[in-house]
Amino acid sequence: MPNPETFPIQSMQFTLSDPSSTVVQISPSETKAALQYSSTRGLPALHSHLTALQQHVHAPPAPFELLITNGSQDALGKAFEMLLSPGDSLLVETPTYSGSLAFLDPLPVTLLPVETDELGLIPSSLSKVLDSFDSPNPPPHKKPQTLYTIPTGSNPSGGSLTTEVSE
Repeated sequence: MPNPETFPIQSMQFTLSDPSSTVVQISPSETKAALQYSSTRGLPALHSHLTALQQHVHAPPAPFELLITNGSQDALGKAFEMLLSPGDSLLVETPTYSGSLAFLDPLPVTLLPVETDELGLIPSSLSKVLDSFDSPNPPPHKKPQTLYTIPTGSNPSGGSLTTEVSE
């Protein structure tokens, strides 16, 4: 690990842009900790805080493990690598987030588009894609086991799935 005495920043401070203009001061020891490598799971204090927050706010019904990522691309990459194998098929909304497509493009998987509208994914389009695998002439690729969807505030369409049940 790098020697924190060589870090070019001793401390940090910033002012919030809210009406209070609160000044947040980060001490030299906190700054050294923030600039230093941490465990693979992330800063232990942050991991503990976020785990407790999830338990308090969401009360998960089963044990869970929290994964801290450095952004959406990192999280998407980890999820896709965990869920997909070469030759798999993946259901994706059309249109979908270009960042996910950039990650998926070089992977040896088949992307199966599912249509969307202002309410997000269209259930009948999803059914049509899945039903094609039960037809007399099924598609030449594997039946998908995974759906990539952005159910709320989809990027780029802005659609959000409704809670209404349709026939």
